[in-house]
Amino acid sequence: MGVNTVFATDNGSMGDLSANLETQNTVSDISAINPSYDVTNDNALKKDTSTDNITQKNTNKYNNINNKQKQEETNNTIKTTTNTINTNTKTTGTGNFEELEKAINDTNRGETLNLTGNYTRNGEEYLTGITINRTITINGDGFTIDGMNNGRIFQINTDGNLTLNNMTLTKGTTTNTDCGAIYNNGGTLTINNCTLTNNTANSLGGAIYNTGGTINITNSILTHNNATGRGSGGDGGAIYNTGNGVLCVVGSVFLNNTAGSGSAVYKLYGGVVLDGNWWGINDPTSSWGNLLSGIGTPGSYVVMDFINSSKYDRVSVDMFVCSYLNGTKIQVDLPLRTVQFSTEINNGTFNLNSTNFTGNATTKYTGNTGILKANIDNENLKYKLYNPDSFTHLEDLINSTLNNSILKLEGNFTRDNNETGYTDGI
Repeated sequence: MGVNTVFATDNGSMGDLSANLETQNTVSDISAINPSYDVTNDNALKKDTSTDNITQKNTNKYNNINNKQKQEETNNTIKTTTNTINTNTKTTGTGNFEELEKAINDTNRGETLNLTGNYTRNGEEYLTGITINRTITINGDGFTIDGMNNGRIFQINTDGNLTLNNMTLTKGTTTNTDCGAIYNNGGTLTINNCTLTNNTANSLGGAIYNTGGTINITNSILTHNNATGRGSGGDGGAIYNTGNGVLCVVGSVFLNNTAGSGSAVYKLYGGVVLDGNWWGINDPTSSWGNLLSGIGTPGSYVVMDFINSSKYDRVSVDMFVCSYLNGTKIQVDLPLRTVQFSTEINNGTFNLNSTNFTGNATTKYTGNTGILKANIDNENLKYKLYNPDSFTHLEDLINSTLNNSILKLEGNFTRDNNETGYTDGI
Protein backbone atom coordinates (compact mmCIF):
# COMPACT_ATOMS: atom_id res chain seq x y z
CA MET A 1 0.00 0.00 0.00
CA GLY A 2 1.46 3.32 -0.85
CA VAL A 3 1.00 7.00 -0.78
CA ASN A 4 2.08 9.20 -3.63
CA THR A 5 1.13 12.25 -5.60
CA VAL A 6 0.00 11.67 -9.14
CA PHE A 7 -2.42 12.97 -11.76
CA ALA A 8 -4.23 10.27 -13.74
CA THR A 9 -6.97 10.54 -16.32
CA ASP A 10 -9.61 8.93 -14.12
CA ASN A 11 -10.29 7.48 -10.71
CA GLY A 12 -9.22 3.97 -11.70
CA SER A 13 -11.21 0.99 -12.94
CA MET A 14 -13.01 -1.45 -10.71
CA GLY A 15 -10.52 -3.16 -8.48
CA ASP A 16 -8.16 -0.19 -8.48
CA LEU A 17 -7.69 1.26 -5.01
CA SER A 18 -5.85 4.39 -3.95
CA ALA A 19 -6.00 7.13 -1.39
CA ASN A 20 -5.28 10.65 -2.63
CA LEU A 21 -5.21 14.24 -1.83
CA GLU A 22 -6.33 15.83 -5.08
CA THR A 23 -6.97 19.35 -6.25
CA GLN A 24 -9.97 20.52 -8.23
CA ASN A 25 -8.73 22.85 -10.95
CA THR A 26 -5.66 24.93 -11.49
CA VAL A 27 -2.66 25.08 -9.23
CA SER A 28 -0.92 28.46 -9.32
CA ASP A 29 2.35 29.51 -7.78
CA ILE A 30 3.40 33.15 -7.90
CA SER A 31 7.07 33.24 -6.98
CA ALA A 32 7.50 36.92 -7.71
CA ILE A 33 5.02 39.69 -8.36
CA ASN A 34 6.36 42.93 -9.83
CA PRO A 35 3.28 44.70 -11.10
CA SER A 36 1.02 47.60 -10.55
CA TYR A 37 -2.60 46.58 -10.30
CA ASP A 38 -5.85 48.39 -10.85
CA VAL A 39 -8.30 46.82 -8.48
CA THR A 40 -11.95 46.86 -9.43
CA ASN A 41 -15.13 46.23 -7.53
CA ASP A 42 -15.97 42.92 -9.26
CA ASN A 43 -13.74 40.62 -7.21
CA ALA A 44 -11.11 40.54 -9.94
CA LEU A 45 -7.56 41.73 -9.46
CA LYS A 46 -6.68 43.20 -12.84
CA LYS A 47 -3.30 44.17 -14.18
CA ASP A 48 -2.70 47.80 -15.10
CA THR A 49 -1.36 47.41 -18.65
CA SER A 50 0.68 50.57 -18.32
CA THR A 51 2.90 48.89 -15.78
CA ASP A 52 4.92 45.71 -15.48
CA ASN A 53 3.48 42.25 -16.01
CA ILE A 54 3.01 39.65 -13.35
CA THR A 55 6.02 37.37 -13.27
CA GLN A 56 4.93 33.86 -12.55
CA LYS A 57 7.17 30.93 -11.76
CA ASN A 58 5.78 27.48 -11.34
CA THR A 59 7.53 25.15 -8.96
CA ASN A 60 8.65 21.86 -10.51
CA LYS A 61 5.72 19.93 -9.10
CA TYR A 62 3.26 22.19 -10.90
CA ASN A 63 5.06 22.43 -14.27
CA ASN A 64 2.21 20.73 -16.11
CA ILE A 65 -0.57 22.77 -14.56
CA ASN A 66 -2.04 25.84 -16.22
CA ASN A 67 -1.57 29.00 -14.17
CA LYS A 68 -5.11 30.20 -13.53
CA GLN A 69 -5.08 32.65 -10.71
CA LYS A 70 -8.05 33.63 -8.62
CA GLN A 71 -7.03 37.05 -7.39
CA GLU A 72 -9.05 39.47 -5.38
CA GLU A 73 -9.66 43.20 -5.35
CA THR A 74 -8.14 46.14 -3.48
CA ASN A 75 -8.67 49.84 -3.82
CA ASN A 76 -4.97 50.57 -4.17
CA THR A 77 -2.12 49.99 -6.60
CA ILE A 78 0.35 47.28 -5.66
CA LYS A 79 4.02 47.82 -6.36
CA THR A 80 6.80 45.56 -5.18
CA THR A 81 10.42 45.26 -6.10
CA THR A 82 12.56 42.14 -6.07
CA ASN A 83 16.05 42.35 -4.64
CA THR A 84 19.04 40.30 -5.71
CA ILE A 85 20.06 37.67 -3.17
CA ASN A 86 23.68 36.60 -2.95
CA THR A 87 24.80 33.11 -1.98
CA ASN A 88 27.04 34.07 0.96
CA THR A 89 26.09 32.27 4.17
CA LYS A 90 26.59 32.68 7.91
CA THR A 91 25.89 30.25 10.71
CA THR A 92 24.42 30.83 14.16
CA GLY A 93 23.60 28.54 17.08
CA THR A 94 21.03 28.28 19.85
CA GLY A 95 19.85 31.22 21.95
CA ASN A 96 17.26 33.87 22.75
CA PHE A 97 15.70 36.54 20.56
CA GLU A 98 18.43 39.08 21.33
CA GLU A 99 21.03 36.65 20.02
CA LEU A 100 18.91 35.84 16.98
CA GLU A 101 18.49 39.54 16.17
CA LYS A 102 22.25 40.05 16.48
CA ALA A 103 22.89 37.13 14.12
CA ILE A 104 20.44 38.65 11.63
CA ASN A 105 22.00 42.12 11.89
CA ASP A 106 25.49 40.64 11.49
CA THR A 107 24.37 39.01 8.25
CA ASN A 108 24.97 41.31 5.31
CA ARG A 109 22.17 42.30 2.96
CA GLY A 110 21.39 39.43 0.60
CA GLU A 111 23.27 36.81 2.60
CA THR A 112 21.92 33.55 4.05
CA LEU A 113 21.84 32.77 7.76
CA ASN A 114 21.92 29.08 8.75
CA LEU A 115 20.47 28.14 12.13
CA THR A 116 22.12 25.33 14.09
CA GLY A 117 19.74 25.30 17.04
CA ASN A 118 16.47 26.54 18.49
CA TYR A 119 15.72 30.13 19.54
CA THR A 120 13.36 31.01 22.38
CA ARG A 121 12.04 34.38 23.56
CA ASN A 122 13.35 35.29 26.99
CA GLY A 123 11.00 37.50 28.99
CA GLU A 124 9.61 40.73 27.55
CA GLU A 125 12.11 41.17 24.71
CA TYR A 126 10.98 42.02 21.16
CA LEU A 127 7.24 41.99 21.82
CA THR A 128 6.55 43.45 18.36
CA GLY A 129 8.95 40.98 16.74
CA ILE A 130 12.50 41.07 15.42
CA THR A 131 12.61 43.80 12.77
CA ILE A 132 13.55 42.81 9.22
CA ASN A 133 14.60 45.79 7.08
CA ARG A 134 16.92 44.10 4.61
CA THR A 135 17.04 41.16 2.20
CA ILE A 136 17.94 38.00 4.11
CA THR A 137 17.36 34.25 3.87
CA ILE A 138 17.21 32.13 7.02
CA ASN A 139 17.65 28.38 6.68
CA GLY A 140 16.16 26.68 9.72
CA ASP A 141 17.42 23.12 9.18
CA GLY A 142 14.34 21.89 11.05
CA PHE A 143 14.91 24.01 14.16
CA THR A 144 12.26 26.04 16.00
CA ILE A 145 11.80 29.71 16.83
CA ASP A 146 9.55 29.89 19.90
CA GLY A 147 7.76 33.11 20.89
CA MET A 148 6.79 31.66 24.28
CA ASN A 149 3.29 33.17 23.97
CA ASN A 150 4.65 36.65 24.66
CA GLY A 151 4.79 38.73 21.48
CA ARG A 152 5.43 38.41 17.76
CA ILE A 153 8.39 36.67 16.16
CA PHE A 154 9.16 38.85 13.10
CA GLN A 155 8.09 42.25 11.79
CA ILE A 156 8.98 42.98 8.15
CA ASN A 157 9.15 46.62 7.07
CA THR A 158 8.74 48.01 3.55
CA ASP A 159 12.44 47.57 2.75
CA GLY A 160 12.51 44.07 4.22
CA ASN A 161 12.67 40.89 2.14
CA LEU A 162 12.66 37.76 4.31
CA THR A 163 12.88 34.15 3.14
CA LEU A 164 12.30 31.38 5.69
CA ASN A 165 13.23 27.79 4.85
CA ASN A 166 12.63 24.57 6.79
CA MET A 167 11.78 25.76 10.30
CA THR A 168 8.95 25.93 12.81
CA LEU A 169 7.52 29.19 14.13
CA THR A 170 5.42 28.63 17.22
CA LYS A 171 3.77 30.44 20.14
CA GLY A 172 3.92 33.89 18.65
CA THR A 173 1.17 35.53 20.66
CA THR A 174 -0.21 39.05 21.02
CA THR A 175 -2.81 39.91 23.63
CA ASN A 176 -3.81 43.46 22.70
CA THR A 177 -2.89 43.84 19.03
CA ASP A 178 -2.96 42.07 15.66
CA CYS A 179 -0.73 39.25 14.36
CA GLY A 180 0.72 36.37 16.29
CA ALA A 181 3.93 35.36 14.50
CA ILE A 182 4.82 37.49 11.43
CA TYR A 183 3.66 41.05 10.74
CA ASN A 184 4.43 42.01 7.13
CA ASN A 185 4.16 45.78 6.81
CA GLY A 186 4.72 46.34 3.10
CA GLY A 187 7.70 44.02 2.76
CA THR A 188 8.26 40.70 1.00
CA LEU A 189 7.95 37.34 2.75
CA THR A 190 8.71 33.91 1.28
CA ILE A 191 8.03 30.77 3.31
CA ASN A 192 9.19 27.35 2.09
CA ASN A 193 8.79 24.02 3.88
CA CYS A 194 7.95 25.60 7.23
CA THR A 195 5.42 24.95 9.98
CA LEU A 196 3.50 27.76 11.69
CA THR A 197 1.65 26.35 14.65
CA ASN A 198 -0.01 27.48 17.88
CA ASN A 199 0.31 31.18 17.13
CA THR A 200 -2.39 33.52 18.44
CA ALA A 201 -3.48 37.09 17.77
CA ASN A 202 -5.93 39.02 19.90
CA SER A 203 -7.81 40.25 16.85
CA LEU A 204 -6.49 39.72 13.30
CA GLY A 205 -4.12 37.17 11.77
CA GLY A 206 -3.34 34.34 14.16
CA ALA A 207 -0.06 33.45 12.43
CA ILE A 208 0.46 36.10 9.71
CA TYR A 209 -0.79 39.64 9.12
CA ASN A 210 -0.07 41.09 5.68
CA THR A 211 -0.73 44.74 4.88
CA GLY A 212 0.54 46.11 1.59
CA GLY A 213 3.22 43.45 1.20
CA THR A 214 3.84 40.33 -0.88
CA ILE A 215 3.75 36.84 0.63
CA ASN A 216 4.48 33.52 -1.11
CA ILE A 217 4.04 30.29 0.86
CA THR A 218 4.82 26.83 -0.55
CA ASN A 219 5.00 23.32 0.90
CA SER A 220 4.24 24.54 4.41
CA ILE A 221 1.87 23.69 7.26
CA LEU A 222 -0.37 26.19 9.04
CA THR A 223 -2.09 24.49 11.95
CA HIS A 224 -3.71 25.34 15.29
CA ASN A 225 -3.32 29.09 14.82
CA ASN A 226 -5.99 31.32 16.34
CA ALA A 227 -7.45 34.79 15.97
CA THR A 228 -9.38 35.50 19.15
CA GLY A 229 -11.21 38.47 20.66
CA ARG A 230 -13.97 40.68 19.24
CA GLY A 231 -16.69 38.83 21.09
CA SER A 232 -17.38 36.15 18.49
CA GLY A 233 -13.68 35.82 17.64
CA GLY A 234 -11.12 37.57 15.46
CA ASP A 235 -10.52 37.38 11.72
CA GLY A 236 -8.06 35.16 9.87
CA GLY A 237 -7.10 32.25 12.11
CA ALA A 238 -3.97 31.54 10.06
CA ILE A 239 -3.60 34.61 7.78
CA TYR A 240 -5.13 38.07 7.52
CA ASN A 241 -4.60 40.02 4.27
CA THR A 242 -5.38 43.71 3.81
CA GLY A 243 -4.18 46.96 2.22
CA ASN A 244 -2.87 46.21 -1.24
CA GLY A 245 -1.22 43.04 0.00
CA VAL A 246 -0.68 40.06 -2.31
CA LEU A 247 -0.86 36.56 -0.85
CA CYS A 248 -0.15 33.27 -2.65
CA VAL A 249 -0.28 29.91 -0.85
CA VAL A 250 0.20 26.69 -2.87
CA GLY A 251 0.97 23.06 -2.09
CA SER A 252 0.46 23.62 1.63
CA VAL A 253 -1.70 22.39 4.50
CA PHE A 254 -4.32 24.31 6.51
CA LEU A 255 -5.55 22.41 9.58
CA ASN A 256 -7.46 23.26 12.74
CA ASN A 257 -7.05 27.02 12.59
CA THR A 258 -9.78 29.01 14.33
CA ALA A 259 -11.30 32.49 14.13
CA GLY A 260 -14.66 34.19 14.28
CA SER A 261 -14.47 34.71 10.51
CA GLY A 262 -12.09 33.10 8.02
CA SER A 263 -10.70 30.34 10.21
CA ALA A 264 -7.92 29.79 7.67
CA VAL A 265 -7.63 33.03 5.65
CA TYR A 266 -9.41 36.38 5.85
CA LYS A 267 -9.06 38.96 3.08
CA LEU A 268 -10.22 42.49 3.64
CA TYR A 269 -8.41 43.96 0.63
CA GLY A 270 -5.67 42.78 -1.71
CA GLY A 271 -5.03 39.83 -4.01
CA VAL A 272 -5.17 36.24 -2.82
CA VAL A 273 -4.31 32.95 -4.58
CA LEU A 274 -4.97 29.69 -2.71
CA ASP A 275 -4.43 26.68 -4.99
CA GLY A 276 -3.39 23.06 -4.60
CA ASN A 277 -3.69 23.02 -0.79
CA TRP A 278 -4.93 20.31 1.57
CA TRP A 279 -7.66 21.57 3.91
CA GLY A 280 -7.95 18.41 5.99
CA ILE A 281 -11.27 17.33 4.44
CA ASN A 282 -12.16 15.65 1.17
CA ASP A 283 -14.87 18.12 0.26
CA PRO A 284 -13.90 21.60 1.45
CA THR A 285 -16.48 23.19 -0.86
CA SER A 286 -19.09 22.92 1.89
CA SER A 287 -16.71 24.60 4.34
CA TRP A 288 -15.37 27.54 2.33
CA GLY A 289 -17.69 29.88 4.24
CA ASN A 290 -15.96 28.93 7.46
CA LEU A 291 -12.41 28.50 6.16
CA LEU A 292 -12.26 31.62 3.99
CA SER A 293 -13.69 35.11 4.16
CA GLY A 294 -13.62 37.74 1.42
CA ILE A 295 -12.08 35.24 -1.00
CA GLY A 296 -13.53 33.42 -4.00
CA THR A 297 -13.41 29.65 -4.34
CA PRO A 298 -9.81 28.41 -4.73
CA GLY A 299 -8.93 27.32 -8.24
CA SER A 300 -7.88 23.88 -7.01
CA TYR A 301 -7.72 21.87 -3.82
CA VAL A 302 -6.31 18.56 -2.68
CA VAL A 303 -8.55 15.58 -1.95
CA MET A 304 -7.95 12.02 -0.82
CA ASP A 305 -8.33 8.92 -3.02
CA PHE A 306 -7.63 5.25 -2.31
CA ILE A 307 -6.39 2.92 -5.08
CA ASN A 308 -5.57 -0.76 -5.14
CA SER A 309 -2.59 -1.28 -7.41
CA SER A 310 -3.41 -4.94 -8.07
CA LYS A 311 -6.64 -5.76 -9.92
CA TYR A 312 -6.81 -9.43 -8.99
CA ASP A 313 -4.71 -10.39 -5.96
CA ARG A 314 -5.24 -7.04 -4.17
CA VAL A 315 -2.23 -7.27 -1.93
CA SER A 316 -0.63 -3.92 -2.72
CA VAL A 317 -2.49 -0.69 -2.10
CA ASP A 318 -1.23 2.71 -3.20
CA MET A 319 -2.26 5.99 -1.71
CA PHE A 320 -1.91 9.10 -3.83
CA VAL A 321 -1.87 12.79 -3.06
CA CYS A 322 -3.39 14.23 -6.19
CA SER A 323 -4.70 17.39 -7.75
CA TYR A 324 -7.52 17.46 -10.29
CA LEU A 325 -7.19 19.60 -13.40
CA ASN A 326 -10.08 19.35 -15.84
CA GLY A 327 -10.81 15.79 -14.71
CA THR A 328 -7.15 14.76 -14.85
CA LYS A 329 -5.01 13.90 -11.85
CA ILE A 330 -1.60 15.55 -11.79
CA GLN A 331 1.20 14.51 -9.47
CA VAL A 332 1.88 16.93 -6.61
CA ASP A 333 3.69 16.85 -3.28
CA LEU A 334 2.59 18.14 0.10
CA PRO A 335 4.43 18.68 3.36
CA LEU A 336 5.06 15.54 5.41
CA ARG A 337 1.80 13.85 6.38
CA THR A 338 0.99 10.62 8.21
CA VAL A 339 -1.36 7.97 6.83
CA GLN A 340 -2.80 5.19 8.98
CA PHE A 341 -4.15 1.97 7.47
CA SER A 342 -6.68 -0.33 9.13
CA THR A 343 -9.50 -2.76 8.34
CA GLU A 344 -13.06 -2.98 9.62
CA ILE A 345 -13.18 -6.72 8.94
CA ASN A 346 -10.00 -7.98 10.53
CA ASN A 347 -9.13 -10.95 8.36
CA GLY A 348 -6.01 -9.46 6.85
CA THR A 349 -2.87 -7.59 7.84
CA PHE A 350 -0.76 -4.68 6.64
CA ASN A 351 3.00 -4.79 6.72
CA LEU A 352 2.84 -1.08 7.70
CA ASN A 353 -0.10 0.24 9.72
CA SER A 354 1.18 3.81 9.78
CA THR A 355 3.71 5.66 7.66
CA ASN A 356 4.78 9.19 6.82
CA PHE A 357 4.77 10.46 3.26
CA THR A 358 5.13 13.53 1.11
CA GLY A 359 4.78 11.96 -2.33
CA ASN A 360 4.63 8.19 -1.99
CA ALA A 361 4.54 5.56 0.73
CA THR A 362 3.84 1.87 0.23
CA THR A 363 2.46 -0.92 2.37
CA LYS A 364 1.06 -4.36 1.53
CA TYR A 365 -2.22 -5.87 2.65
CA THR A 366 -2.39 -9.65 3.04
CA GLY A 367 -5.93 -10.99 2.89
CA ASN A 368 -8.55 -11.58 0.23
CA THR A 369 -11.47 -9.65 1.70
CA GLY A 370 -12.12 -6.78 4.05
CA ILE A 371 -12.96 -3.10 4.25
CA LEU A 372 -9.68 -1.22 4.07
CA LYS A 373 -9.41 2.23 5.66
CA ALA A 374 -6.93 5.04 5.17
CA ASN A 375 -6.78 8.06 7.47
CA ILE A 376 -4.95 11.35 6.93
CA ASP A 377 -5.48 14.20 9.39
CA ASN A 378 -8.64 12.45 10.68
CA GLU A 379 -10.10 12.28 7.18
CA ASN A 380 -11.12 8.67 6.46
CA LEU A 381 -11.59 6.80 3.24
CA LYS A 382 -12.77 3.21 2.85
CA TYR A 383 -12.33 0.62 0.14
CA LYS A 384 -14.25 -2.66 -0.02
CA LEU A 385 -11.91 -5.50 -0.91
CA TYR A 386 -13.30 -8.85 -2.08
CA ASN A 387 -12.33 -11.94 -4.02
CA PRO A 388 -12.56 -11.28 -7.76
CA ASP A 389 -14.76 -14.38 -8.23
CA SER A 390 -17.04 -13.76 -5.22
CA PHE A 391 -20.76 -12.99 -5.16
CA THR A 392 -19.91 -9.61 -3.64
CA HIS A 393 -17.89 -8.74 -6.73
CA LEU A 394 -20.62 -10.05 -9.02
CA GLU A 395 -23.24 -7.93 -7.24
CA ASP A 396 -21.09 -4.83 -7.63
CA LEU A 397 -20.65 -5.57 -11.34
CA ILE A 398 -24.41 -5.93 -11.77
CA ASN A 399 -25.22 -2.77 -9.82
CA SER A 400 -22.66 -0.75 -11.76
CA THR A 401 -24.05 -1.86 -15.14
CA LEU A 402 -26.35 0.62 -16.84
CA ASN A 403 -30.04 -0.20 -17.18
CA ASN A 404 -30.88 -2.27 -20.30
CA SER A 405 -27.17 -2.93 -20.86
CA ILE A 406 -25.39 -6.25 -21.28
CA LEU A 407 -22.89 -7.37 -18.66
CA LYS A 408 -20.22 -9.68 -20.06
CA LEU A 409 -18.67 -11.91 -17.41
CA GLU A 410 -15.01 -12.84 -17.81
CA GLY A 411 -14.81 -15.73 -15.35
CA ASN A 412 -16.58 -17.96 -12.84
CA PHE A 413 -18.15 -16.69 -9.62
CA THR A 414 -18.56 -18.75 -6.45
CA ARG A 415 -20.23 -17.73 -3.21
CA ASP A 416 -17.73 -17.64 -0.33
CA ASN A 417 -18.68 -19.34 2.92
CA ASN A 418 -18.70 -15.96 4.69
CA GLU A 419 -21.05 -14.38 2.14
CA THR A 420 -24.11 -15.23 4.22
CA GLY A 421 -26.09 -12.32 2.85
CA TYR A 422 -26.68 -14.13 -0.44
CA THR A 423 -28.63 -17.18 0.79
CA ASP A 424 -31.62 -15.93 -1.24
CA GLY A 425 -29.43 -14.99 -4.17
CA ILE A 426 -28.16 -11.67 -5.45
